[in-house]
Amino acid sequence: MNKKKLIELVKQDTELTEQESTRVVTEILETITNSLSSGEKVDLRKFGIFSVTSRAARKARNIATGEVIDIPPRKAVSFRASSKLKQKIKSSVKN
Repeated sequence: MNKKKLIELVKQDTELTEQESTRVVTEILETITNSLSSGEKVDLRKFGIFSVTSRAARKARNIATGEVIDIPPRKAVSFRASSKLKQKIKSSVKN
């Protein structure tokens, strides 16, 4: 699913116009982004938790040349799914 499809689903499930649905989805995504960029966790009950983690500097090897390169420290976004989301996904998997 992409943002456009999400907006369409919000529009179908609510009585909002496409313009209003676009604004709602955009504002939610911007709020999550702003919270993460300021170091806050975003905890969406029954869905999961978004958080920012720090990755340490490390050395890696360029596979093509074999050269050792330094990878600087960085921050990354992580997501931990709630147990409700995990159960829903697990029950939807076809064997």
